[in-house]
Amino acid sequence: MSIRGERAPSIAVWHPRRMIRTGLVVALADGIRRAVCEVEDPAGLIRVCEHRTVDVAVVGLGEDDATWNAIRAVAAKVRVVGLYRRMDEGAARQSFDAGVRALVYEGDGMDAVRD
Repeated sequence: MSIRGERAPSIAVWHPRRMIRTGLVVALADGIRRAVCEVEDPAGLIRVCEHRTVDVAVVGLGEDDATWNAIRAVAAKVRVVGLYRRMDEGAARQSFDAGVRALVYEGDGMDAVRD
């Protein structure tokens, strides 16, 4: 339960860089009672979203097909937040077409992800 008595969101985190992925899990769970699940690969994101109630998936965007396939597979029932280092307008459009609902620049830090 959150401070206001509402159920805190359940979050799944996938990022190709383990340090960022683990840091996100720690930062997102810090001080708030919510389930934060770290997944090891894009297929793990699909499995977690199929077997658990997940409200938000925080996903490191890359150029690999596995990540984009995972986003497309879970976007219908999970709010997807995409993290990026570099992105042009075409890639942003591709992200939204795949089901990403919010984009966050990695350089903006953890507070930007929490918002």
